[in-house]
Amino acid sequence: MQDAEDHPPYVYWSFGKCFYRYDPVLNKYKKLSNFRYSRSKFSLISHNQFCFAIGGTSDGKTVRQIEEYNVCQRSWKTVSNLPVECQMSYSACVLYDNNIYIFSAATNKDGCSQNRTVVCVFDPVKKSTDIVAEIPLSFIQIKACVLDSQIYLASDEGDFIRFDPSNNCFVRCQNQIMKSKDFGMYTDDDCILLAGGCNSDGKCNNMIRKFCPVTGLWTRLSAKLPDCMAVYGTCHIKIPTTCSIIPFYETKLFEIPAK
Repeated sequence: MQDAEDHPPYVYWSFGKCFYRYDPVLNKYKKLSNFRYSRSKFSLISHNQFCFAIGGTSDGKTVRQIEEYNVCQRSWKTVSNLPVECQMSYSACVLYDNNIYIFSAATNKDGCSQNRTVVCVFDPVKKSTDIVAEIPLSFIQIKACVLDSQIYLASDEGDFIRFDPSNNCFVRCQNQIMKSKDFGMYTDDDCILLAGGCNSDGKCNNMIRKFCPVTGLWTRLSAKLPDCMAVYGTCHIKIPTTCSIIPFYETKLFEIPAK
């Protein structure tokens, strides 16, 4: 979360009921208020001065409450609920046009998975959540990012999809060049990159794959991650030019000390 490029950035992350704020400039973290509901396999996304915890599971059940963290008040509150059709385990959320788009595996009234993915839109102002589209494909895990007013989805099964929020339609793109789960997905200029992840044999990789929306083709970059790893979250920050401290100088990897 960053108000402006000349302001210090903060990275928020969480697990269980715990919620943390990390300062990448000072390489320090601070524990904040806990969630109201414990959850795992969920999405955490920021908008303006708020963070939203969406979906996830707890004791094998879907957590349908959407929680909002007010950065100024430093507290959580429940602001909406997900539709009953949403499974919300390993789902994907992105911010587009001041709305949060949620891509989730669909379930029926009995809680059984169906061969489709529902697309929901959560309005952070109105606190409303509505299903706007369905994709007749099912995935265990989905990652998403926004590029040029389009939302791109990558699944653990190797599928790659372009979703147009202007008409709620989707198009299948060329499949990924390798299947993996727990990979990172982010944009770089006019391309989309997938990095790392766990292969079907359980081993992690350090490969970086690039998708070009113009050609519709995938390539494998010669550059690699510093280690073979699963990537559970990515974010983009800009360090202020006036900052005299070199980020990550003391330790290139940041870890929460074990309790």
